[in-house]
Amino acid sequence: LHESEERLRILVQCAPAGVAMLDHNLRYMAHSRRWLTDYQLGDRDLIGRHHYEVFSGIPERWKEIHRRCLTGVAERCDEDRLEHADGSVDYMRWEIQPWRTAQGDVGGLVFFTEMITERVLAQAALRESRKRLAEAQEIAHLGNWNWDCATDKITWSDEVYRIFGHPVQSFQPRYETDFLAAVHPEDRAAIHQATLATLQTGKPYLMEHRIQRPDGSERIVREQGVRDADADGKPMRMYGTVQDVTEIRLAEQQMTRLRDELAHVTRVNLVGELAGGIAHELNQPLAAMANYAFALRSTLQGQLESHHTQEMEDCLSMARAIEDQAVRGGDIIRKLQGLMRRESSQRILVGIGSLVAEVTEMLAYEVQSARIEWDVEIPDDLPRVRIDPIQIQQVLLNLCRNGIEAQRDVGRVRRIRISARTGEPGWVVLCVRDWGPGLSEEVRDVLFAPFVTTKQGGMGFGLPISRRIIEAHGGRLWFTPDIQPGAEFCCSLPIESLQ
Repeated sequence: LHESEERLRILVQCAPAGVAMLDHNLRYMAHSRRWLTDYQLGDRDLIGRHHYEVFSGIPERWKEIHRRCLTGVAERCDEDRLEHADGSVDYMRWEIQPWRTAQGDVGGLVFFTEMITERVLAQAALRESRKRLAEAQEIAHLGNWNWDCATDKITWSDEVYRIFGHPVQSFQPRYETDFLAAVHPEDRAAIHQATLATLQTGKPYLMEHRIQRPDGSERIVREQGVRDADADGKPMRMYGTVQDVTEIRLAEQQMTRLRDELAHVTRVNLVGELAGGIAHELNQPLAAMANYAFALRSTLQGQLESHHTQEMEDCLSMARAIEDQAVRGGDIIRKLQGLMRRESSQRILVGIGSLVAEVTEMLAYEVQSARIEWDVEIPDDLPRVRIDPIQIQQVLLNLCRNGIEAQRDVGRVRRIRISARTGEPGWVVLCVRDWGPGLSEEVRDVLFAPFVTTKQGGMGFGLPISRRIIEAHGGRLWFTPDIQPGAEFCCSLPIESLQ
């Protein structure tokens, strides 16, 4: 009996978990060393002491559990919160078993507890990390996948299901039936060949291709894959990412269309300027021709009364025809001038900051491709200007694109700065500067003349049209000298309508 009790004492005391044996009155009969450690009891002697004395202020829910267990019921919990007297918190797994006397009565309770704080916190951190990863993937439309080559089972993250148009975690994907079948038929062979090449050579692949969703819609995805192999080089798995880049590609296409439309507007404006000049030059000789024809007809009419001949009649008829055609040509020119005449645009109060933000957004792709930094200096308290925003945006786009082209071959830092300040009373000055090679003295003298350009393939229409737009607003556009390095153009814009 003594040997049995000693073995039991050693077993209880040395158990790697919190163990405590209490009698029917909840007084301690035995406990493990771990019990003292887990509950921060130090080296206190608990034998014979009441459980509620050791743990003063024990919650009522625990007392209710103890009362139920003393009736012979066993209870357990895989995760419970434990608040210590010093305010710290632990998490534990516990089980309470009643023990019985030789007569079969409940003699007391045995508590088994295990502190699982580290595991709970690690699991919580893992869940939070997965949540953040899922949120980031959803925002970026970027998912990850893992393909077990031996079982042909693919693991998709939630975002991959959404990209392919399926409910999240709704099925177990397979390579041919679920992935390859979703690839657009025109892209399927190329994707399959890229996959096989990666499996055989181990070289990662990166491709963009189209997919077809179950609802019939198409998306554009950017996919990359990497292979894992065993020691013999046999493929074991492939893993990678897939990103829905549809909106990005559509935005790029829209930006290209906007640039093309803007270029078209520029060409139309140029044609208008040229046609206006031609019309003005032609109008005077046509008017002179009409006058000469009228004088000739009057002279012939007078001579015809005294010397009537068929030749004179024919000359008079031709004079009338010349006069009629000259008048008709003048009418056509005046109608053409009216058609080309710029109607008064709708001018509204606009914030410079919002105007510049739209321009930088439109040029974002081009600036990124040219590796150019934006430097925008627009004071918050700058007064709004009364302008036609579309026209001023055209001017800004032209100046910024000139700055981009000027820095294509620059080895140093590439930058475009857009700044604004108050100028003379009633005016705001808006400037665009680049850090390119600048302009030569010869070019500066004829800078705003049509067909003058420093760009390869340029036609020299942008600056003349930009100046005309600014002047139509009552302002002026000028080149700022003595800027090193680069070039700077500034324009003045009205805060209110000019009276």
